[in-house]
Order: sequence, then C-alpha cells, then structure tokens
Amino acid sequence: MLTKRTVLIVEDSKSFANTLASMIHSESFFEVLIAESYQRAKELLESRGKDIFVAISDLNLPDAKDGDSVRLVKSFDIPCIAFTGMFSKALREDVYSLGVCDYVLKQGVHDLTYVVRLVRRIYHNPATKVLVVDDSRSARSTIKSLLKLQQLKVYTAADGDEALETLKKESDICLILLDLVMEGTDGLAVLKKVRATYDSTELAVIGVSGVSSREQLAKFIKYGGNNDFILKPIQEEEFFCRVNNALQTLDQFKKLKELNEQKRNMIGMAAHDIRGPLGAIMTGIKLSTKRVDDPQVTRLLGAASKGCDTVLELLNSLLDISALEQTKLTLNIAQIDLVDLVNEVIEEMSLWAGEKEQTVNGLYEHPTCFIQADKIRVREVIANVISNAIKYAPLGALIDCTVHTQFEEVCISVSNEGVTVPEQERDRLFEPFVKLTPRPTGGESSTGLGLSICKKIVEQHKGRIRYLPRVGGGSTFEIILPASTVDDWTA
Repeated sequence: MLTKRTVLIVEDSKSFANTLASMIHSESFFEVLIAESYQRAKELLESRGKDIFVAISDLNLPDAKDGDSVRLVKSFDIPCIAFTGMFSKALREDVYSLGVCDYVLKQGVHDLTYVVRLVRRIYHNPATKVLVVDDSRSARSTIKSLLKLQQLKVYTAADGDEALETLKKESDICLILLDLVMEGTDGLAVLKKVRATYDSTELAVIGVSGVSSREQLAKFIKYGGNNDFILKPIQEEEFFCRVNNALQTLDQFKKLKELNEQKRNMIGMAAHDIRGPLGAIMTGIKLSTKRVDDPQVTRLLGAASKGCDTVLELLNSLLDISALEQTKLTLNIAQIDLVDLVNEVIEEMSLWAGEKEQTVNGLYEHPTCFIQADKIRVREVIANVISNAIKYAPLGALIDCTVHTQFEEVCISVSNEGVTVPEQERDRLFEPFVKLTPRPTGGESSTGLGLSICKKIVEQHKGRIRYLPRVGGGSTFEIILPASTVDDWTA
C-alpha cells in the first residue's frame, strides 16, 4: 500500500520553489517540503525521510556544488529528479551517473508541468508492473536498473516463451519492453500472441532493438506495438521519456474508461428513476381514456399515450445498451432454428406491414438452419432490422428476409425498397443516438439506438452486422453469425 505522500524540493530560489510546490499541490494531494540549502535538506531528510517518496533537487546550492544535493538524497535511498538551469552533454552524463530518475532543464512552464507529471508517475510506479524481454543478460540488467530508478516493479524474461509464461502469472503487467530480435520465439511472434489477449489500452508494448530492419519495425506497428522504439545502446533521457509517455497514455485510457463507466451508471440510474413516474402517467392516461367521451380529448390522450410509449422505448433501449456496454449481458446459448425464428418475427410484423400495404417475404436456402445462439437476443436483432425495413420503406413496398449459408457462417439478410442511406452517412449507422437523412415513411418514432444495440448483440455472438445499398433503391442489412457449435462457446 502506498503510504509515503511527501515531496521534497531542494532549491535556493524561493519563488521558483514556491511555484513548483503550488503546481504539485494543485495537481495532487501530496505534502511538499522545501529546503533552500544543503544543510536544510539534510535536516528534513533526517527528520522526515521516512515520509518522502521523491525529491526534486537543483544541482548547485549556495552550500553545495556539482550535484552534492542529489548524492545526499540518494544516500537516503529516495528517488531524485535533477531540475536545473545548467546544461551540457558532460554534465548530463555526470548527473545520470548519480542514479537520478530524470534530468529536467528549467526552461519554461512545460518543464514544470513535466516534473509535476513525473512526480505523480513515480508515486504510482511501485504498484506498476513492467516486463523486460531480452535474450541478452546485460541488456536485461541495464533496462531493469533504469526502471528501478523510477520505482517500477520489474519482471524479466530471457526469451519469448518465458515472457508469455510470466504474463500468464502476472496478468496485470501493463508495459512490456520487448527485444524484437531474439533466438527461438522472437519479439514479433510474442507481440502477436500478446495482442490476441490484451489490447493497447490495457497493455503497452515498446520495441527494443539495435539491429532491427525497417521491415521489422513496420511489422511491429502492424502487429500491435505502441508505435514506439528504444534503440540500443540505450540513452537514459530518451528511455525515461518513452517509458513515461507509454504509462501516461495507459493512465489516460484508464481514466476515460472510468468516466465512461460513471456515465453509463448515471444513464442507468436516470432511466430506472424515470420509469416509475412514467408508468403512473401511462396508467392515468389509460384510465382517463375509458372515461372520456369527447373525441378531441380522446385524441389528445392518444397522442400523450403514444409519446409515453416512445419514452418507454427509449428508456428500455438506454438500459439495454448500458448493460451491453458494461458486458453484463449473459448469453443463454442453445441450438435454434433461424428459419423458424425469422418466420415468427415476420408473422408478428405482418399486421404492422399490412397497415402500410407492405409485403414481408421469407426466403430460405434450406427448410431449416440451426446455429448455437441466444434465441431471445438474436430474435431482438432480427425484429429490430425487420421493423426498420417496414418503418423506412414506402407504402406498398416489398421486404425480403432471406436466410442462407456462406462458408462457415449464416447470413440473415433483410432488404427493402425505398430510400438508400447516403454514402457519407453509412459509417455512422451503428452509432447510438444517430439521426440520419432518411425518415420513417409513416411518421413512426425512432430513438436512434436500435442498430447500435443490434451491433453489440451480434458482436457478442462473435458475428457482425453490415449495411449494403440495394440495387434499384432501398437498403439491405446483413446479420452474419458463425455456424458454431456448443464447444466454440464453452471453450
């Protein structure tokens, strides 16, 4: 558990030290101590050293020169960031030889911001796991030592197989430093296997190599590398920047996921809270309709009832899509006959289609077509797509629903006459709350959530859904599902 929450600033410029301390305070909950001299730093380290998790030190003070303050901090086994206005190649090499976390120049606000970000990073690093994969013992040792300077928890592997085994045991590793050229299972092969389980928002991979070709680097990016490389021999400043940038990006992804989770929870709570009073309103409208003889009032109550139905449909869709996004949906997989299922939906929809003088046809390659799927959820998708076809097709239109196999997949195709979705809008068809140019031909309502829900249900079935413009005008939606077995779902 992280208990140390104190930052020590060793700086003789009061204004500069106070500015930095203020920025650290505003960005975090850390306590900040300021030492304006070597002697004061020594006193604070002796009295409060057990509380300090990082120090930020100038290289030259009135009573100490040439990095003595950094050596003092390091003698207490506390990570140190060198922050100074002086720069030279020789000085930088000397500073890194002292074992600092990083070396930052005082050149502007962006440098202060970088230091504050680095302080937060070092605070969280003891709980951050990193895996170093390299077949060179000296390279592993060098990289591990540099990562340890930033307080990271480091694991090492001498080859690809050992790396994959380590990842199985330590599944919360968030960064891999991967040598691309190794004997046996090379870095690219390891990367492909890693990306089969972890995406780049939860596990970053930085390539490390001294002999990689441009083709290997291109493959590294294509196979899911983080578009970042560290070339050997390793230069400390570049190394720290690339590692910290990768970890910061992961932090941002994590924060976005947390915010998205909060949003979904708020939507879910709001939808549940609204359904109660909405139900009371709907009941009141129905009771009132039975007791009213005035045609105009009856018409108004009918419009109000229709509006309530639309709101209820929207609330149910919001709850549905919220559950799907949180992957809480449990699929009850069983053998189902798609031909029977499509026929059931067509029979239900025929009354509505008849009101618009439309005809819905079922066209089947075979009299039966069995797959393993969740019947209720697949039925929901089919019903949504057919209802959309009815909704957007003109009066008297023909709607064809076909079921056929293709390779190891089954395709349910729903095609209707009418308006084609403009090409520039097709990429947005399956996004939630999207309102596109085509409008329902009978004045029907649309929440803009149906197709986005369909997409998530189909994807949970390891399938896909797509839109195709119909030849001669109109639209075709294809629901493509795997012709799977029970073993595929339980593996």
